[in-house]
Amino acid sequence: MRNWDARMRLITVVDRAESAEDARQFLQALLALGRIPRSTVEVVTEPFANYLVHAPQADVSIFGLGPRPDFAFMRRMVTETRSTCLFARDSGRESALA
Repeated sequence: MRNWDARMRLITVVDRAESAEDARQFLQALLALGRIPRSTVEVVTEPFANYLVHAPQADVSIFGLGPRPDFAFMRRMVTETRSTCLFARDSGRESALA
């Protein structure tokens, strides 16, 4: 990220306001474990589709995928975010922090 002078913003959407602080702590711990500098965390409590309309513009947007990839969702995210999109799915057998 130093080469780009980039900053990372991690955003997650939660269903209930009561979950917001746990989500914030999780993302902050992830940044600390990954030693990712100059980063910010945002926890959103409104529906994802509503938030996406006014989400900050990004150079690269990374989205998690469920067990069955939804290709219509993937195409829609590329169009709606107007950015490069990376879609990732966790198999549960590896650690990105290793």
